[in-house]
Amino acid sequence: MATIPISDNAVASSRTVPAREELRRFFDVRARRTLGCRTCRQRKVKCDQRRPVCDRCKKSTYQCLGYDESFVFVNQALPGTQELRSQKSASQYKDYWNQQLGAVMPRNREAVNNPAPMVPLVGFKDNIVISHFVSNLRIGFEQKPASMSDAPTMRAAMESFGKQTTAYVSGLGVAEVYFSRIHKVGQMTMHAAGLYGQALAGLRSDLQQMNRECARSKGFLSLWTAYFLSLYELITSSKDDGMWLQHARGVASLIYMLGPKAFQSPSANALYEVKRPFLGISHIIMRKRCFLESAEWKVTPWAHQPESKLPGSMLMDTFVDLPGIIEDFESLEEESRKMELGLTSAAEVAALRTMVQGKILNAIHCLSEARWKWEDMYPRVCWKTRINLTTTSCLDDDGKPLFDTCLNFVGMKRTFEILMYNAGRLLLFRLSDATGVREDAAGNNREHVWQRHGPFLNPLLLPGLGTPESHALEICRIVDYLMNGEQNYHGAYILLFPLHVARIQLVSSPKMHKWITKMLRQFADEKGLGIGQHLPKPSSW
Repeated sequence: MATIPISDNAVASSRTVPAREELRRFFDVRARRTLGCRTCRQRKVKCDQRRPVCDRCKKSTYQCLGYDESFVFVNQALPGTQELRSQKSASQYKDYWNQQLGAVMPRNREAVNNPAPMVPLVGFKDNIVISHFVSNLRIGFEQKPASMSDAPTMRAAMESFGKQTTAYVSGLGVAEVYFSRIHKVGQMTMHAAGLYGQALAGLRSDLQQMNRECARSKGFLSLWTAYFLSLYELITSSKDDGMWLQHARGVASLIYMLGPKAFQSPSANALYEVKRPFLGISHIIMRKRCFLESAEWKVTPWAHQPESKLPGSMLMDTFVDLPGIIEDFESLEEESRKMELGLTSAAEVAALRTMVQGKILNAIHCLSEARWKWEDMYPRVCWKTRINLTTTSCLDDDGKPLFDTCLNFVGMKRTFEILMYNAGRLLLFRLSDATGVREDAAGNNREHVWQRHGPFLNPLLLPGLGTPESHALEICRIVDYLMNGEQNYHGAYILLFPLHVARIQLVSSPKMHKWITKMLRQFADEKGLGIGQHLPKPSSW
């Protein structure tokens, strides 16, 4: 978008201000429905809007978390607009994390290059860019922290302590580069690169001051910093250089340093649930086992409330085991090569093969049991509809639909769980074939399925049913649901890995393979996810 400079006289001249709804649609920012304090909004009660804290919170002995700053952003490129300033002073704006984290030492900016000048668009400044990022990708969570040592939400991390922390710098950097890729704003890309460099230097400094007994609040913020840096690389990736995996290792190190007990509160547990699939995917690609496979990381975060662990989390318990099984399989292949050279015995290789096969069978069993629990808990969360030729993304080169029906869900969380279940099952199919695991030994038979109580109301593949190709096609039939409507940017993000796994499985179907490749390229070109074009080739898996 071009910038139209406006002089002071022009701003002061009489112009009609466009309606809030028009601005909201232009910038894709949700309008505020209430002006009450955050505490009253959480409690779903009417707020008297007294400042700096409301009387309702005082009388009920609740801590008033203050008010969100009421910004209205105006794009100067729109005709008939003038700058609208916030009605709230800086002294009144006190975020929960600003109150709790304490002073942050200023960064040594002489050690890093200063960012390039910011694009001179009022509408593109920090808050609108962050709002665009949060509303489109929705990779965070909104479970409110209970104390100052608890995990902040993604938005809180990006706006923490006067916007001076490393978490804020890294968050703004990834938000700017994401905005610039979608809206083709070159100068903003340069500015984001400068912020990325500042965040790297800041994180290095933060980690030098941390140890095993570090304050959890600072550890959680550093965790968000490392995650934002990894997302930056996923978005900007112009080649398969694996830089995002370097930051994924940093995320893993920080989680390990905090320890499983740090993730027992609702807010921290929600943060843990966001990071587990991210680490599982990154370690699968690296073919290196992840510490999350150990029992303490599957039990301790839910120890205070075991009943709060839902089937989706149980599915993820098995998914984070897959990197270790892949690493063991590669060790088996290496030992097999040594046996051919006479460097190891056949008995040792046979023992290793039996061990790997046992792990694969156990993973199939655990994944199936978790999937049955998922089916029992969510019996009506999915339904199928006929392909809509006017809106579908699932068309071949001749404009014909690839499927008769597509799958729809009641929400993104259930959708993501089924995507990860199918991706995990496809990986286990490949490992079974490579190690000689018999399908009947894995419990893949119809008789086992019909022993379960029904009826089964979701039109999804049940454990023990379906071929690898049908699991891959189930992933593909979810694409329309995720790519239509307001969730399409976030939908592209969560589809990246499952679609790639499906593409590997469907390599023998040129039509499907070509369509998936086109979708991944679209994620890079239109959805801002550059890594879509640079995922590993099927032959390397």
